[in-house]
Amino acid sequence: MKSDIPPKYPVRQGVSKIKIKWSETLRYAGPYPKKSKQFFRMETLQRALEKKLEEKDYFLYRSFKEGLDGKTPDSLAVDLVYENKSRLIFSLLAGSRQGKRTSLYLMMAKNHEEFSAALEQEYAAFQAPGMSGHNGFIPVLRQGLIYLPDRHQRRDINRELFAWLFRLPGEWAPLYVASSTQWGPRGSEVRRFTVQETEKIKCELIRHLAAAYDPDQFEGVTPRLLSSDDLWVKKNKDRSFSLAIASCRRLDKKLRPGQFVASLLFGSFGEGQHRLPLAPARPEHFRDALMKALPADHAAALLAAFFRQRSLHEKKLSPELKQLLPGADYLDALEACLHP
Repeated sequence: MKSDIPPKYPVRQGVSKIKIKWSETLRYAGPYPKKSKQFFRMETLQRALEKKLEEKDYFLYRSFKEGLDGKTPDSLAVDLVYENKSRLIFSLLAGSRQGKRTSLYLMMAKNHEEFSAALEQEYAAFQAPGMSGHNGFIPVLRQGLIYLPDRHQRRDINRELFAWLFRLPGEWAPLYVASSTQWGPRGSEVRRFTVQETEKIKCELIRHLAAAYDPDQFEGVTPRLLSSDDLWVKKNKDRSFSLAIASCRRLDKKLRPGQFVASLLFGSFGEGQHRLPLAPARPEHFRDALMKALPADHAAALLAAFFRQRSLHEKKLSPELKQLLPGADYLDALEACLHP
């Protein structure tokens, strides 16, 4: 696997002067944590990251220094906050002797094979014009490779884990599906957003996905490419919600406008026995979310494209999903919203 990062700085001899504290709180793993396979010892990763800092590498060291306004990092707290079967997420808090602080997240693949390839594909998707710079998607600061040495010193083992850094200031948490009508923030305790709060989050997600859709290239992000833990939420002081998409598998290609709207209307998220539909309960809220993301004529054109082939889109739904997702009355009311 190749990386586009510049060459490393010259290796400096001696022990790194950065004081590093390691922890594994897994504070976003709950409320129903799942065991997943480990592909390497955490001590091996710790040594690898410490070595990169000793070498003043471009990926980690330069990112910390930029966040510290050019000051040299003096301390670093590394905390494993979340994991699933394919990736690890660490919070990184760096400080300087001058009292500067900067916080980042490190998203890293769990192995050097299929999970690194998948994460690299996600990184490429985040560079697409509709996603790069859009405030609904996390700002990816830098990508790189983390080399894990083989403890048996076997020459044929060359483990390079793909990773990227991102920043999300404030108190954010990834989501989980708490019920068919509620999302909840992942954490050490069982918490749920109210139905009304969940509706607001749904509309925020629809708005972000609509704003990132490219109707000329027929490509965008659809709910089927997202999991609930790809969505990070922050509750603001005014009781509104900010939502950021922290990862997505890839871009959906050859996605016609009607197909894109169908993906939003009939998309859903699953967790255990629960499945949460994306479409808000009231059709006018769905329309309003599109109108907030796009010029009114563009939003109307998207909806019109869906309704021209409405029956075709409805036929693709399984009987099980038809019981959960918007039905004929909902779609009739949504179409009526276009012609008040």
